[in-house]
Amino acid sequence: MIDPDYIEHITEWRAKKEASLRAPDGWLSLVGLFWLQNGHNDIGSHPNNHIILPTNQAIPAVLGTLELIETAITLHISADHTSISIDGIPFTGKNVRLNHDHEADAPTMVSLGSVKFYVIKRDPGYAVRVSDSSSPVIQNFGGRVWYPIDESYRVTGTFISHATPITVTVDNSLGTQTVIYSSGAVEFTLNGDSYRLLAFDGDEKQLSIYIRDATSGKTTYPAGRFIEAELHENGTVDLDFNKAYFPPCAFTDYATCPYPPKDNHLSIPILAGERFP
Repeated sequence: MIDPDYIEHITEWRAKKEASLRAPDGWLSLVGLFWLQNGHNDIGSHPNNHIILPTNQAIPAVLGTLELIETAITLHISADHTSISIDGIPFTGKNVRLNHDHEADAPTMVSLGSVKFYVIKRDPGYAVRVSDSSSPVIQNFGGRVWYPIDESYRVTGTFISHATPITVTVDNSLGTQTVIYSSGAVEFTLNGDSYRLLAFDGDEKQLSIYIRDATSGKTTYPAGRFIEAELHENGTVDLDFNKAYFPPCAFTDYATCPYPPKDNHLSIPILAGERFP
C-alpha cells in the first residue's frame, strides 16, 4: 500500500506544476519568438514588423525598434501615448537598454497591457520572447496527464562528481545544438538493475536530469522528460520518476529546450511521471 503522505506530496507537487504552466506568465502564455538581426528591428502589432506583437488596443502598429549592436540591446520607442512598463514600473522615456536572461538575475521585462516581451540569449544569438496573459491557449489547455503514482519508481541514488565539470553537447528544440555543463552523474538501482545518468545545472541541493526511455514517442513526449532530484550533503540523491515531467517545448513552439544526451537514454520504459492522455 502506498504511503498516504507520499500520495499527498506527489499530488500537491503535480498541482503546482499545473498551476505554473497555466500562470499568466507561464509557458502556455508564450505567443512568439523572434530572432534579432544586427541593427534595428521594427517591433509592433503590424505584420510587417520584424517582431510582431499581438493585436490589441494597448499595442500600436509600430511601437519602435529594438537595436542590437554587438551585445547591447536597446528599445527605442517611437509611438506616442503608449502605456508601457519596464519591470513593472511605468516608463515615459523613449530609450531603454534591455538586459537579456543571461545578463542579470532576470531579463528586463517590457509590458503593454496583457502582453510582455523580453530578450533571451541562445545559440545562434539573441531573440525576443513574447507572452500574452490573455492567450486562449491558457484557457483551452486540457491539463497535464500523469501515470498512477508508483513508489517503486522512487529510488535513492549516489552522486558521483566529475573531477572537474564537463561540457556536453546536446540537440535542442531549435534544431541546433546546446552546450551544457555536467557536475557529475547519479548512479542508482531500479528493479534490480543498475543505471547511471548525467546530471546538469547542479547546485548544493538540486540536480537537473534529462532522460529518454522506452516510452518516449509512444506514451510520453518524444524528446524526453525532465527530473529535478534532491542532492543531500552525504552524496545521496532522491530520484523520483513520479516527478518526471514534460519539458516546456512539449507545450509551446517558443521554448528552447535541451534534449537528453545519449548517456541518458534508458532502454527500459519508465511508467511513471507525466504522459500523454
